[in-house]
Amino acid sequence: MGPDVEDGHGPVVAGEASDLLAHVERLTADDVRRPDAPLHARPDRAVDRDLHDRRAVLLHPHGQLGAERVPRPEGGRKGPIAQERERLRGERERRQQIRGLMQADAWLAALALAMMALIPLVEILSRPMMGKGIDNAPVVVQHLGLLMAMAGAIAAERFGHLTSLGVMLPRLYALGQLGAAAVCGVLAWASGQLVLSEMSAEQMLAYGVPVWWVEAAMPIGFACLALKLGARCSTRWHLKWTGALVAPLLGACLGYSFDGEALPLWPWIAALVLLLSCGAPIFAVLGGLALALFWQDGLPLASIALSHYQITVNPSLPALPLFTLAGLIFAGTGAAQRLGAVFVALFGGGKTGTVIAATVLCSCFTAFTGGSGVTILALGGLLLPLLQGVGYPERKGISLVTSASALGVLLAPSVPLIMYAIIARVPINTMFLAGIVPAVVMVVCLLIFGGYLRQDVIRTDRKS
Repeated sequence: MGPDVEDGHGPVVAGEASDLLAHVERLTADDVRRPDAPLHARPDRAVDRDLHDRRAVLLHPHGQLGAERVPRPEGGRKGPIAQERERLRGERERRQQIRGLMQADAWLAALALAMMALIPLVEILSRPMMGKGIDNAPVVVQHLGLLMAMAGAIAAERFGHLTSLGVMLPRLYALGQLGAAAVCGVLAWASGQLVLSEMSAEQMLAYGVPVWWVEAAMPIGFACLALKLGARCSTRWHLKWTGALVAPLLGACLGYSFDGEALPLWPWIAALVLLLSCGAPIFAVLGGLALALFWQDGLPLASIALSHYQITVNPSLPALPLFTLAGLIFAGTGAAQRLGAVFVALFGGGKTGTVIAATVLCSCFTAFTGGSGVTILALGGLLLPLLQGVGYPERKGISLVTSASALGVLLAPSVPLIMYAIIARVPINTMFLAGIVPAVVMVVCLLIFGGYLRQDVIRTDRKS
């Protein structure tokens, strides 16, 4: 062990100083994202300069750590190692605080979803026991859906889950993000106009909470999305902040200047197609299309925010996240294995029975989970070994599971069916009944015309 090094609190051995230096290296390495991270998420090069400064504090001027004793500072001042220790501790606390603030959107969405699930249960239990339930409980649940949708959109942007058609023009990627930020700025301004009008109406939600408190999630959410999308334009901090501030303000000024005026449609369509080719999120392009259509007729832009509010607080819409939550719980509790055993026993354990059981199980499971992706993750690892066990080729089994999972959207209570019924203003129970026959026909056609029941496809091991 090398000689000791003294700091403001007493002697520190060279090994401890080495640990501090290694800790600085790890902290700085944590700042550097993976090479496959999006460009807007990479830190500034100033991190390297900061690392050099920290190393200079811990390293001896001659390049050897702890080679000589460092005299104790006079006047009770702390030595360089103690100062660096406090600096690291402060940075660690700041990192945790920033990380907690960045995850506030996900926590808010999770809280809203939990309350959407708990309020009906409390309502069911409190009415027979206390004779009174939660005031205006159905409307409260509907408005929690609006809060969850906006917070979930911000969280989706942070995790990189905003869907786009890809970047067809890589050199104009920044233009696509700035254009999307400008569209969000217009939507934020339009939503703000709706909130201002609702503030004067003084409509109450429940327990003295005004409706506009929840409606304020729309302008705040669109403004946050605009800031985040505008920051994607560059990796340099000054350009990131410039894009994050200028693009949303430009969109808000555009909405303020042309609100209620009739504008031609085709220039906006061409601009939106360009933004879509540059990698702009699809939701921003659709929002821009709605703005262009409203501008064509000279309607106030607040009508877009009003339509968004009315659709989001639809009485049937809370079923979507609740069904999705139920499907995720269903997929994570081991129910897939039990259902697989039931369906295989129902249709027989032979080659044909296993194929039919896998097809029907994937279709029914997608109806509960709300998406084929969840079904593939939950059942793929279970059904593929079963299919291979009866001599089915691996590639054919993968195609069977993925194809059958996509057919479950026609069965109740599928999320696409509920969405279509809400948009088309069709009774949901009628929509559920209307999807049964097409789903059965498509499953049968998949098995027959897809060639999954052909005996020459099924591999046998008798030759061996």
